[in-house]
Order: sequence, then structure tokens, then C-alpha cells
Amino acid sequence: SITLEKDTVKPTEAIKATVTMQDNESGITATSCKWVITNSETAVGENPASYTGGNLTNYGIVQTTYSTEGDWYLHILLIDNAINNPNKLELVSDKITVNAITYYYAASNMVEYDAGYWTQEQINTLNSNKLYDIDISGAQGDGTFKLLNDAGLNLTFGGFTYKGDMTYASEIESGQVVSSRNKSLGSRSNYGSDGWMVFEWDSNNIYNTDTKKYVKSLIHAGLPETFTFNSYDARDKLLGYRAEYLMSGGERQTSYNKLSDGVTNINTRDWQEYIDINQSNLIADKTVGGVTKKDIHLLTYDEIKNYYWNDPVVSVAGSSEYWLADAFPNAWHDYCGLRTTYYDPRNKKLSTSYDQFGDLKVRPVVVLKSGVYVEVDENHDGSGNKKFVLHMDSN
Repeated sequence: SITLEKDTVKPTEAIKATVTMQDNESGITATSCKWVITNSETAVGENPASYTGGNLTNYGIVQTTYSTEGDWYLHILLIDNAINNPNKLELVSDKITVNAITYYYAASNMVEYDAGYWTQEQINTLNSNKLYDIDISGAQGDGTFKLLNDAGLNLTFGGFTYKGDMTYASEIESGQVVSSRNKSLGSRSNYGSDGWMVFEWDSNNIYNTDTKKYVKSLIHAGLPETFTFNSYDARDKLLGYRAEYLMSGGERQTSYNKLSDGVTNINTRDWQEYIDINQSNLIADKTVGGVTKKDIHLLTYDEIKNYYWNDPVVSVAGSSEYWLADAFPNAWHDYCGLRTTYYDPRNKKLSTSYDQFGDLKVRPVVVLKSGVYVEVDENHDGSGNKKFVLHMDSN
């Protein structure tokens, strides 16, 4: 497989790719494999002479600059050096765009977005739906459902409370608990960042200019909630489906809307809580079950799988793991239907595990309407106190 470090680069910026090979039963040597860049994903063929870019490094790395703007594809020719039967296999990368306009303006790409504070009414609603526990200690629970027992934790959210809750004033001050939906749990202890940042740029928008950039979606810069999920102790292999139903707001795994007793209904989270209090008109709409809401959801594995761990969208300072919902409606995972991110040092990339359980954090994503953009200038570059401001085309 070919993993691109970035799929959009400047003409002076290196195109870097890593080729991962399994050669337990073959004679593949990285330095015998060749590469070339073309403007077509159509196969080049198995003639080594056609691969004029050069050979891979010992570590299966390709690194080059390609100054011509446009869309390009990296072709790799794997060569099996078996003496009696040399085989060849061509791999083709995803599209690489060389563009003088870069979409990585700052390390953070922060935007002005305000989801407001939690209210006592909202916390009371979560409590009544058995979806909430303050859970300061990050307890993993023992597989007991709060739906069945108020002492339970499974399938509950925590780490936040309403503004003005004096019971947890010291914990709010220390960052163990948050009351603002723009805050990240433990950010004062280096466990994340506060605020919101660009998740996906609309890099193919024909109206992009040097200073006007269109945006598809935003993501919380840190981790504003925890989710307690302990499928292992519960010994329920279908619990992952039920957790997915809950966290997707009732959109996925809809047939698993009850606990394993077949009677107890699972209440779902309404991620509308993260609507910007001043700019709701910029958020895209979606209709689920005949009900139209704003398109706000938890980050899924499918959305983030192509990012590298050192990308600011993926990494959260001081915290290596957080839950990822699964984007596939009928996916099957052992025990845990949710995925966790973790850093794979062997491959130096984002990887996943299906069996981890416990009290991990979550990240909301906000999908924007077509035509939302930011203006890039000396006062707005997405950094620090120079956050991007969201605008909407008038047409």
C-alpha cells in the first residue's frame, strides 16, 4: 500500500510517500522497486524502464518535489527478485494536488466558533435519559449500565457540567471539568486544546483565491467529553452496535436500540448541543427519520483514516487516544463497535484497535454549508489570537 504524507502540496514542497510491503514469502527488496509520477491513475505497466523517477529507499520511502501544478499520481513498481519467477506489481497512489495555494496556513487553523455553555436544563435532561455522570476520576466502570442501575457508568458521558455549578467550581478551575463546550477536558494540564479548527478545506472549489479559502467542516480542537464504554466486562458481543447506535444519534445500527434484555431502550445523544450560538445558519442541514437537524456528529474512523498522527487535526496534546465512531452502518467489530486511535511507531501512522474499552474522550465535527469561507490576511491566519472568521457567499 502507498501512504501519502499530504495529498496537497506547494510546488516547492516535497511529495513524500511510504510504501508498506509484506514480504514474508517473497523476495521483494525496497531498493529494487521503482517509481514514477504521471498525471493519470491509469496503469503504467510492468516495464521497469517506464519508471523514471528512481528507486525506493531502504525504508520504502519516496521523496521528491514536483513543481508543475495540477493533479498527479505516484506509480510504484514492486519487483519480486525470485530467481526463477520474477514477478512485478504496480501500485497507484491517491491523487496528489500540486498547488501554489496551500491549505495548511498555520499549525492550528483555528476559527471563530462558539458553542456556548452547558445549561442546568441540558444537564438535567442528560441525567433523566441516563446518559450522564460527572465521572471526574475517569472510572472505567464494571459493565453496569446506568440505564438499569444509577450506580452504573456504561454508555454514559461525563467530564462537563453547567455554567455556575458551584459543586465543581474547583474542578472547573483546574480543568478536570468543563462548563464551556469550546473547552477541552484537562487542557490546563496539557491534555488538549480549546476552541475549534478547520477539519476539511474545500480545496477543489473553483472560487478559492490566495486570500479566500472555502471550508467544508470544523472539528473541536480538543476533547470536550468522555464516554464510558466497557464491553469486555459486560460480555456482550453486540454492545458495540448498541454504543454505535447511541453515539451516532440513532443514525447507525438502528436495530440495536435496546439493551440485551430486549426491553430497555437506549437513549441517544443529540449532538445539536454543539451548534454555534451565533452562526447556526452556516451549518449544513441533514434529515434523519424525517427530522431535519444540523449536521453535527462525532468524528468517525472513515473521516480521519487518511491523516497522519502528527497532523494537528489528529493529535491532541498529551492525549494519545480517543473514541472514533464507525462510519459504516453495518460494520462488525469484536466486542467494541467503536474504534480508538493510537500511534503505531512501527509504521509511523494512525492505527486502530477494536478491543480497547474504558473511559476515553470524544470529538465533535460540524459540517458547514456550501459557500462558507474564510479570508486569510495578516490579521486572520488561523493562529492564536488571529483566528479565521467564517463568512457565507451571498449568491
